[in-house]
Amino acid sequence: DTTLEKLEEILPKTDFFRLNRQLIVAKKSIKQIKPESYGKLNVELTPAYEDEAGVSRTKAQEFRQWLGLSL
Repeated sequence: DTTLEKLEEILPKTDFFRLNRQLIVAKKSIKQIKPESYGKLNVELTPAYEDEAGVSRTKAQEFRQWLGLSL
């Protein structure tokens, strides 16, 4: 029983990223990234995640950098 804030501090930042208020993902679980409206991103995960795994416009650039993608 721990908060996402504490997990975010514990997990290695090279392997894990906090997508939003509800979800921290492992780099190896990312299957596909789809651009959405207004600069947001939708992340498809494996194994599949039932809800939307979205990245806000404000975190999208940081997320791309974390993945090593061109901006």
